[in-house]
Amino acid sequence: MFADIVVFDPKTIMDRATFDDPFQRPSGIKHVLVNGAPVIMEGKFCGAFPGRVLRRAGTEGASA
Repeated sequence: MFADIVVFDPKTIMDRATFDDPFQRPSGIKHVLVNGAPVIMEGKFCGAFPGRVLRRAGTEGASA
């Protein structure tokens, strides 16, 4: 079984990305676990990439 968990504060969660700077991380997200591995802890990226890309059937190798 695989599970992803996001712990956030609904009062402070906010998307900070803009058109000019689209790669900003949102605020208000405290923890993120992907497949049980910590990816964000105390709001800081842990450097882990435990997930995998999900694709629809028949799209393997297709470019966007």
